[in-house]
Amino acid sequence: MSVRKAPSAKYSAASSACASTITQLVMVPCETIKVQLQIFQKVKVKGESPLANSLRFIYRNEGILGFWRGYFVSLSCSIPSCAIYYSSFETLRRMAYAKSASHPKLTPFIPAITSSLAQLLTCLVMSPVDRFRTQYWAARGKKVSELLHETAAQVQREGVQTLYHGLKPLLIRDIAFSSIYWSIYEQLRTSAQSLGLSPVLQNLIAGSVGGMATTAVITPFDVVKTRQQVLETRESIWCTLKMIASQEGVRGLFRGMTPRVIQTAPTMSIMMIVYDGINRFILHKQGHVDVSL
Repeated sequence: MSVRKAPSAKYSAASSACASTITQLVMVPCETIKVQLQIFQKVKVKGESPLANSLRFIYRNEGILGFWRGYFVSLSCSIPSCAIYYSSFETLRRMAYAKSASHPKLTPFIPAITSSLAQLLTCLVMSPVDRFRTQYWAARGKKVSELLHETAAQVQREGVQTLYHGLKPLLIRDIAFSSIYWSIYEQLRTSAQSLGLSPVLQNLIAGSVGGMATTAVITPFDVVKTRQQVLETRESIWCTLKMIASQEGVRGLFRGMTPRVIQTAPTMSIMMIVYDGINRFILHKQGHVDVSL
């Protein structure tokens, strides 16, 4: 497996922040629809799909711009998240590959292990912001200042731990996503590279396929995370999964999967194309790689 090159941590943080700013334009509408799907119960109107109902609800209440509601709130979460995640991931990955010469059998597992550790750190730091972002998407019509005031009041009543409500399913979702995604991505990127495809096509194929496959697998934990953060449920992850399955069927566990999968293909492709492109440009300026597309 050829090892993808990346610059130092500070450059990885900067390039991932730039890439995140662009990908949020694609991600926010899908995330808005997904949250609406996951917090609403089954639609009572016969013959009406939950997706159509959610689209109509958002458009009637807020117009077309309602789908991009929370873009800047989302950036406040995604930019630091990406900066923390990619800088720590690239640092750990670089260290692991440097030491893998004496343990070659462990080399295929490096992407999964290092990405999981980086995601653990990111979740612990960013979970309160992710919670606020999810609640903002769900609370249609509420201003940021109102939600901040409510959150501060809740912290006073229940303590700082309330900011980490939904952390467990968030950890499971994001760590599972990172470990599976990067394992698929690195394999597909290496295969695409061996076919002589350009870096842009390598990232387009590896990012979209890896992202879609992983998203479908971890959707149930995303549903649990959203329910716990928005509805303030106190049940365990397992109890919440069983409750959703019993009340809404297996399909309830995958509520919101369609917009997430649709979102993931362009989002992960754009993210990796921009991120890798900026990294390659930086490395080219430092004299390490050819910057050809």
